[in-house]
Amino acid sequence: MSQIAIIIPTYNSQAYLISCLESINRQTYQGKINLYLIDDCSTDNTVEIINNFQFRPHIKLSLMINQENMTQGYSRNTILKDIIEPYVVFLDSDDYLDERFLEIMLEKCQSTNSDIVFSDWIFYHDEFQQYDFKKSDSLLHIEKLEGNDCANLLALNIYFSTPAIYKTTFLKDHKILYGEGYWYEDFEFIVNCAMHAQKITFYHYPLYIVRSHDVSTTKQNYDGAKHLYSLEKAVLASLNYLYDRSEYAIYYFYRYIILRTLLYTRTRAPLRFRYQCIKRINQLLNRNQNYSLPDKNSTLLNYIFNQGILKNNQYLKIIYKDWRIRMGKKRRLAFNEIKMKLGSRRVKPHKILFVGFDDEFKGNSKYLFNLMRNKKYDITFLPNYKKNSIAYYAQLNSAKLIIFETWSGFSYQKKDNQVYLQLWHGSPLKKMAFSSLERYVMEKNRFSKARRFNDYQQWDYLLIDNEGDDYYFNDCFIYNNFKILPYGYPRVKWLIHNNNEQVKSLLKKKYHITKPLILYVPTWRDSQLINDDTSFLLNIKTLQAKYPQYQFLSVEHSYLSNITYNHDIQELLLICDLVISDYSSIIFDALKINKKILLYQPDLEEYRSYRGLYEDRFVAFKDIICYNGEEIVDNITNYENIPIIDVDNYIDYDEFEDRFMNLLKEIGLIYE
Repeated sequence: MSQIAIIIPTYNSQAYLISCLESINRQTYQGKINLYLIDDCSTDNTVEIINNFQFRPHIKLSLMINQENMTQGYSRNTILKDIIEPYVVFLDSDDYLDERFLEIMLEKCQSTNSDIVFSDWIFYHDEFQQYDFKKSDSLLHIEKLEGNDCANLLALNIYFSTPAIYKTTFLKDHKILYGEGYWYEDFEFIVNCAMHAQKITFYHYPLYIVRSHDVSTTKQNYDGAKHLYSLEKAVLASLNYLYDRSEYAIYYFYRYIILRTLLYTRTRAPLRFRYQCIKRINQLLNRNQNYSLPDKNSTLLNYIFNQGILKNNQYLKIIYKDWRIRMGKKRRLAFNEIKMKLGSRRVKPHKILFVGFDDEFKGNSKYLFNLMRNKKYDITFLPNYKKNSIAYYAQLNSAKLIIFETWSGFSYQKKDNQVYLQLWHGSPLKKMAFSSLERYVMEKNRFSKARRFNDYQQWDYLLIDNEGDDYYFNDCFIYNNFKILPYGYPRVKWLIHNNNEQVKSLLKKKYHITKPLILYVPTWRDSQLINDDTSFLLNIKTLQAKYPQYQFLSVEHSYLSNITYNHDIQELLLICDLVISDYSSIIFDALKINKKILLYQPDLEEYRSYRGLYEDRFVAFKDIICYNGEEIVDNITNYENIPIIDVDNYIDYDEFEDRFMNLLKEIGLIYE
C-alpha cells in the first residue's frame, strides 16, 4: 500500500499545472504515491493536461471531476474522507514542491511521531521571475509544539495548510476538514488542527513553493464583496472550534484575523464594503472577550487590544491607526527614494567600491583592495565616509562594481547597471542561513532569514575558496541567482605568497614574538544573543603559566569581546606554530600553509543542536578535537604528535589575478 496520498484540487490550472506535476515526478522519495486530482469544472485544458501527463511508475493517478463548481475546500474534503494512505499532503495546482519534500517530510513525521510536520515555504513571483522569502513569524526558531502548546500554531503569520504532511488518522479521528463554499478555507482547517494536535514538528527549510501570479483566486474578483463575505464565513466557522487551549491561543487567532481584515478590506474589495465588513468581524470576535494578552506586542495590536477597541466596537479607530501606519510606511519609502537621489545618478563605468568586512579594512576586502590599488584602478573604500551621509550615498550611487564581504544591511536599492560581488569571509564548517535552524538568531530577530534572503538575491557573484565549497553555499543560500566563482580568497593568496622566513622574521619583530606562538582564535556563539555566557572559552592565562616556553596570543571574535585588536589575523597565522580554534573558518586558511590545529569544542553537542555543522566536512577533524582543557594540555605537551590535516580542492593561487581580471572584463569595467 502507498504511504502517501497527495490531494490536488484543480480549476483552470493549465498555465501552472505542468510545473506542479513535474515537481511530484522529480521527488527523491521512491515509495508508492497515490495522486488524487479533483477538477472543479475547468473550462480550459486542465483535464487534458492531466490525462496526457506521463507519471513515473510508482505514482498512481486518480482523477475525479465535480459535477458543478464547488471550490477547493469541497474538493479536498471529498478525497480526504475516502483515502486510506497513512499520510496525506495537500498541494495547490499552481504551487510546486522541492524535490526532497516528500522524502524529508515523511521521515520527519515518522521519526518524531508527529500529527503534522510543517516545512517553511517561499514565494515565486511569475511577474519578476524571482523568489521571495517573507516568512517571519514567531515560530521560526521553534522545532516542535507538544500537548496544549500545539494551539500556538495560530501564531503563524499566514495560515497555509499546504506546506505540510499530516497523519491521515489524526485528521479523520478529529473530523478535521476544510471550509466549503467560500475562500480562505484554510482558516477553519488550521484552527481545528491547532485545537486537536498533540505534536507538531517544524522543518525550517522552504520545501514548498507558493506561486504568486495575477490569475490566482486571491488576485481576482476585487470589484465586489466576495472576498469579504468569504472572510466573514471563514472567521465564523473557525470560531466554532476555537477555545483557550493554550494561554494565548484566542489572542493569536484574533490578532491574525484583525490584521487580515485590515489587509483584505483595503486591497480586495471596493471601499464601500470596508466599514461594514470590519464592523461584522469585530462583532464576531466580541463573542469571546475572555482571553490573555502577551506582555510584548506591536504598537498597532497594543492599541487595538489594550485600549479595548474590540470590546467597545470602535472599529473606525482601527482604520485610522491602519492609515497612520501606512502613511509612516510611505514616508519611509519616500526617504529611501531621497537617499537614492542624494548622489550622482550616473554610474561611472570604471568605478569600484569596497564596503569592507563588517565596514572595516580587513579580511578579503583588505587584501583585494591592496592588490587592486597597486594596479591604479578607480577604487574607493566606503568606510572612509560617514555612514548614511550624503557623500556615503553618493559613492554607492556612482559605483559600477560594489564589493562586499558580509551582509550589506543597506537600505539602498541596487541600480540595474550595478554589479554586486560578495567575497564572503570563509569556507563553511558550521551551517548558516537556511542550512541551520539558527534558533537563537531567529528568536532574537525573526526577520533575520527574510532580510538575508533579500540581501543575497541582489548578489551577482559570490567568490569562494575552492570548487568543493559550492555545495555548502548553495545549501545555505537557497534559490540564489548569483554566479559562484571558485577563484580562492585574496587573503589566502597573501598567506601562500608570503609564507617565507624573510616575511615571518619581519612580522615576529612587529608583534614582539620571541617564542613559538600558539594562537587562540575562537568564534562567537549564537547563544550569546540571548545570554552572556562565555564558559566555552579556553583559559589562555592558565596555559601561559603552565607552558612558559610558548607565547600565547588570543584574538577573539568581535562579537565576543569589546577589545579592539590591532592585529592582522593573517599575519598572525603566518607566524604562529599552532592554531587553537573551535568552529571558525579560519582553520581552512591555516591549513593552506600547513599549520597544526586543535579544535577546542566543550559545547559540541549543544552547538550542533542550535547551529549545526556540515558533518561530512567536520569528520576530517575528528583527531584534533578537544572536549576539555585537559585534552588541550595533553596535546600541547605532545606537540609533535598533533597531526596536520590534508586540504582538498586546492586552488592554484598563481592564477588568481588572471581570473579576477577576466571577471572585470566580463562585468565590463574599464581598466588599464
